[in-house]
Amino acid sequence: MDGVRKLYVAVTDNSWFEFLAALRPDEVNFWQPGGTATFRALSPGELFLFKLHAPDNYIAGGGFFVKHSLVPLSLAWEAFGEKNGTSDFAALRQKILQYRGQDARFEPDPVIGVDIEQAVLSKIEVNEKKYPVELAKDNATKYNKR
Repeated sequence: MDGVRKLYVAVTDNSWFEFLAALRPDEVNFWQPGGTATFRALSPGELFLFKLHAPDNYIAGGGFFVKHSLVPLSLAWEAFGEKNGTSDFAALRQKILQYRGQDARFEPDPVIGVDIEQAVLSKIEVNEKKYPVELAKDNATKYNKR
């Protein structure tokens, strides 16, 4: 079927989303802390939605997927700065280490996955309404990285 577009629902860190929603950037880095897997679920231009962790369980925003890369954390900060969802490099590194666990403490500049989205952070929320999401394991792709 020509013209069929996909969308992807990614579970995200609530503080990442809230920080970026207040910033209202033109693009965001939806990073993957592991830095080993290549994201292949979407093609450029397809919809990438941000679902908040429980207990919120709603789609809070989204964007249009641009590209994925594996890069050192320092390069992700240099390229995106606050568009990584934190106010400074130290806070971003702390988030990465939090999700990677104990072994990451010894990596001075860990490699992370960088998923660039053209941001649409507030269009999904209309008049402060929240749209709950029930994701059945068999019916939806769920990208739970944060």
